[in-house]
Amino acid sequence: MEYLEIHEVKAIIEAINRGDSIGERDYVILNLLYNTGARVSELCNLKVEHIRFESPPIITIVGKGQKLRHVPLWKETSEILYKYLRRRNMLDSPKAIVFLNSHGKPISRFEIRYIIKRRVCGAASKCQSLSKKRIGPHTFRHTIAMHILQSGVDLTVIKNWLGHVNLETMHGYIEIDLEMKRKALASCSPVAGSYDLDQLIKENKDVISWLESL
Repeated sequence: MEYLEIHEVKAIIEAINRGDSIGERDYVILNLLYNTGARVSELCNLKVEHIRFESPPIITIVGKGQKLRHVPLWKETSEILYKYLRRRNMLDSPKAIVFLNSHGKPISRFEIRYIIKRRVCGAASKCQSLSKKRIGPHTFRHTIAMHILQSGVDLTVIKNWLGHVNLETMHGYIEIDLEMKRKALASCSPVAGSYDLDQLIKENKDVISWLESL
């Protein structure tokens, strides 16, 4: 499961030239992908009416099976999104699709994939670790999930944030986070006695069950 470090996300976004309409659009798209963890298809179908700019700013995402979920926006994300819509005179068009391509048509999943590939290439010269990763729309989804998990947020909150049906689909995030913590612990010396964390993990292959037993 590929995900980005915070400095890599910043490198990609900050490398975008916002001096033209395409650059500004791409800047908003990548900020929104990271903030919300939305699937690329969900972002393509986003309408103006799905965004609430009043405090606290919220975006309503239409997920699989037309299920709705509400995701908070950072103040910074809300502001750049508001300015983007205002410059395009879209604030009074609730049914309008937010992101359009250069032909004025709703942007497609493939176009967003191309945008990400292009913007990653543009940032790779200053952030070389990007060239070693396979980065697509879902990478941003994995990234915000990992960053939220590492900040100590409850797993159920992350599940609802991403629109997952059950906790089983969260195993990958937990296993990666546990491995990072295991490596961090391995670099330290125990105060008393020896504690075999590897053995503990092997004995508890079902990560969810292990966490629930703590």
